[in-house]
Amino acid sequence: SVTQDFWANVRRKARRLELRGKDNSLMMTMEEMLAFIDNCYMRKSVADLLDDMAGHERQSMAEFLHLLVLEDTQDAVTALTKMSNVVANVEMWCWRLAAGPNSLSRTGYGSVMGSGKVELEEGGRPAEQHADNAPRVLLFARFIGLDTGGYGTHDVLPREVLDVYLALLVKVRKGQVPLLPVSDDPIMVDKVDLTEAIDFVFARMDKHKRIELKKHFAVEVPMHKSKIGLDAALLWLADAFKRNVYDQTEDELRALFAQYDDNDNADLEFYEFVGMVTKLKLDQRDLLSTRQLLRMYCKMLIHMRVDSKIFIQVAKEFGLREFRVGPYKDDLEVAEARSEHLIDEAASQWGVIQSQVESARSFRESTSIGLRMGDHEEVLEKLIRDRRSPEMTKVLLAFLANDAGLTELPEPTTHSHHSRGGRHHGDPQHPHKAHHGDPQH
Repeated sequence: SVTQDFWANVRRKARRLELRGKDNSLMMTMEEMLAFIDNCYMRKSVADLLDDMAGHERQSMAEFLHLLVLEDTQDAVTALTKMSNVVANVEMWCWRLAAGPNSLSRTGYGSVMGSGKVELEEGGRPAEQHADNAPRVLLFARFIGLDTGGYGTHDVLPREVLDVYLALLVKVRKGQVPLLPVSDDPIMVDKVDLTEAIDFVFARMDKHKRIELKKHFAVEVPMHKSKIGLDAALLWLADAFKRNVYDQTEDELRALFAQYDDNDNADLEFYEFVGMVTKLKLDQRDLLSTRQLLRMYCKMLIHMRVDSKIFIQVAKEFGLREFRVGPYKDDLEVAEARSEHLIDEAASQWGVIQSQVESARSFRESTSIGLRMGDHEEVLEKLIRDRRSPEMTKVLLAFLANDAGLTELPEPTTHSHHSRGGRHHGDPQHPHKAHHGDPQH
């Protein structure tokens, strides 16, 4: 495909840079690498929010990375060069953390991916201070399509796993930006917060499977008193989701086909398909609409026979049996109620900085950043008004403040609870005009 050809070209340019050689001018430090990864995740979570609201398909991390550097560089050729530089640096750090001279051993990579701990080569110390950050870099490599099998046995991760990862990250961090602060020490989170995030993100998973997931998680992920290392936890959950949910989808679809192929002729006829849909509508709350299901079957009929291979291919394209992050729509309002105070915090902070953000946007109105800020302002005010997606409201607010050149957000001036739909302090239609919370003063 065109996308694969483009990505192959990026990889070729990255390999030519030879960052492991004598020229270190393009090399990113670990701190720069971690800051870049955090920025990517923050901006990707916002992009996903906007795509969801517009009814568009989410991008893969590699596709989004191209958009991100294009937005930052404002030039197609420069963007390609920047992407190649990023890929080269990610691969370089994978190599240094897992296999480089005086670095971490290849067996150490397996340890990183398995438990969040790293074994050092005998006598090797230069990369030791980065051991806690190794899972973050190696996982990012897998999200952007780099097979890190050379440094272990772990494969590329699809966009659906990234969706789960980002949802867990934003939820457990309560929308606090940076999502992944740059530090030599591991990021520790409360076990209770992480458990709540798991229950929220995997709400549509079968209850017994979710209990089993949490049981294995408690045994296999190290815990220190009531705290858990965030990177190790997210790594384990990402791989567990891929192995136990994403990779099982094709087997489930094959079994579904066999169950409803009544005459065993390896051809799903229309009456058999209708029987399947009737049963699925009883079992699956988030099933595709009847129209989408009929469109799916019509697309299958392009082929001479609707055998299991064609059925699986088209069903996956339409998202039949696809796992969706978060609670069902009917349950979402109750599930988000626990975090509703974050909406009040964001509303009060927005009231303080709104005029500064709008001034910065007007100054940049002819640039892509100015256009982006306008879109983000509109979405932020809708989230506050509708009192939905509390954690993402905080992330989007931080993104806007950053685009406006504000170094930090003011302290929220309200923590009170307000009923849905009621007027509250910091309402974007009645912004707070006082400047005592101006982060620039």
